[in-house]
Amino acid sequence: MARPRYNLARGSRVYHCGSYRQRRGSLLYYMTVGALWAGVFGAVFLLYLAMTLPDLDKVLSETRKPTVLLLDRNGERIVALNDLYSEPVDVAGLPPHVWQAVVAIEDKRFFSHYGLDPRGIMRALARNVMGSRREGGSTLTQQLSKNLFLTRERTIARKLRELMLTVWLEQRLDKEQILSLYLNRVSLVRGRFGISAAAEELFGKSAAKLSVAESAYIAAMLKAPTRFNPAANPEAAGARAGIVLSQMLEQEFITEAQYREALGYKYSKPKGDGNQTRYFIDTVLVELPSHVPEVKSDIVVRTTLDLRAQKSAQNIVRSFIDGRGGRFGFSEGSAVFMDLNGGIIALVGGRDYASSQFNRATQMKRQPGSAFKPFVFLAGLSAGMKPTDMFDDKPTTIAGWTPRNYDDKYRGLVSLEDALSLSLNTVAVQIAAKVGLPAVISTARGLGLVDKMTNDYTVILGTSEVSLIDLAAAYGAFAKGGEGIMPHAISSVETKGGEALFRRSGSGAPRVLSLSEARTMDGMLRGVVERGTGKSAYIEGAKIAGKTGTSNDNRDAWFVGYSPKFVGGVWIGNDSGQPMSADSFGGTIPAQIFKAIAGFLLTL
Repeated sequence: MARPRYNLARGSRVYHCGSYRQRRGSLLYYMTVGALWAGVFGAVFLLYLAMTLPDLDKVLSETRKPTVLLLDRNGERIVALNDLYSEPVDVAGLPPHVWQAVVAIEDKRFFSHYGLDPRGIMRALARNVMGSRREGGSTLTQQLSKNLFLTRERTIARKLRELMLTVWLEQRLDKEQILSLYLNRVSLVRGRFGISAAAEELFGKSAAKLSVAESAYIAAMLKAPTRFNPAANPEAAGARAGIVLSQMLEQEFITEAQYREALGYKYSKPKGDGNQTRYFIDTVLVELPSHVPEVKSDIVVRTTLDLRAQKSAQNIVRSFIDGRGGRFGFSEGSAVFMDLNGGIIALVGGRDYASSQFNRATQMKRQPGSAFKPFVFLAGLSAGMKPTDMFDDKPTTIAGWTPRNYDDKYRGLVSLEDALSLSLNTVAVQIAAKVGLPAVISTARGLGLVDKMTNDYTVILGTSEVSLIDLAAAYGAFAKGGEGIMPHAISSVETKGGEALFRRSGSGAPRVLSLSEARTMDGMLRGVVERGTGKSAYIEGAKIAGKTGTSNDNRDAWFVGYSPKFVGGVWIGNDSGQPMSADSFGGTIPAQIFKAIAGFLLTL
């Protein structure tokens, strides 16, 4: 029966059955038309989103960057670099527990869904609505879509693109490929991509060698890399790793025994073995573009490094810092050793790369102190002086400046060679007064010290800042009979198929002083080690020569020296420039470190 209503004009009750049917039909019509237009607009919008997606095939092919394989001078593998230094992995080559930790905590239905997990999305939505804790419902494939192609903007269009990309990835790739891509693209440590980077930096090993507990720690970081970084927050990271392990046990990825063993693991920073070549690797990557401007395919870079020497040098520097740094007031050290063609044999840029990537052997510039004096004495030899010439060691004033000897003692008449072995400031000043300041500066520049120098007589005592590698290279001319050396880290570059892209020939540096001058300086610098301030670097029968250096207020201490086979230098100090103890000078710790490293090199 039709619904009655009143006719307001007549005040009587009437029935309008046909009118009601007409209105209902009109409503259905408009709803149908609206739905059709919404479908059209929706289809157009989705088509627009699809058309504005990146070139998926191109982007996916580019996610595998060309690999740069580094070999040492003996052909030993150093590392394969790919995508911001992280070595790519394939899940087929990893212990199962490495990827299982990730799946267990991030996407337990990864192998059963098709990219989108409705259950996960609904669970996350419910928790976000009902509680204060925010939770995401993204699958690993969705997370990969974000990492591969998309920005971090929070818009509906971006979310729809993500879903489209997710479906596309699931259609094009199998689960193993998706998981491998995810592990290579995820960023966990300081913006570097890939699980390899995290494994190397946090545990000092490759991803293939991670234990169950270590895998859980890395998987724990996926939720919040900074908050759950075990190196920075071990307690929070350990608690989160425990949750990962419980999920692995619940999903039967590990046994009860493995679970209990992993729970007992306590994180500790690696001893540095995993990072021992990183300063050198950075040096290679700085040099590589000058030889191969664009890496388009996999290449093999044969470097000058000796892995045995590198490991020894890194361990020696670290042991001195840890064992004597507190007593002598220094917290950092660096060392670089090169062959007489300039090829870097070992390079230590600091105590620990994981703590600081600043390379104190190549990037840092500090005052060399008396390690600069050989260039002053060389200027004197070039002006006609001889090692046997006598000078009066007494207070000497030049341009209103009267420097003292380091021990505040004066010895009267001394020969030129004895003055160098004893590092007498007064004699260095007298030499500079005779040859002139421009001659001293010109001599130093001729041996490769091209940084800005102080234009006053204090420069002769090493007040102008230099890098350790440049100072060591300058000494190389004394070891090589007057020929200069040019520091370098790369011997050759070739394609994976063996096609040469670059091959170094010769040292690349010209003669910078005469043979006679080089031999004379060599004899004087041997005297420094045999009977002077550098005695702590003396090695019986090794023909070690060199010079000590200490800057004002004992802020920096150096030893630079060489043998007939190599040239090298050592620096110790503090990054802040804070003075060390009064007995920290070039003839103590730096000379001892040099001797230890040189002694190992002589056994190779």
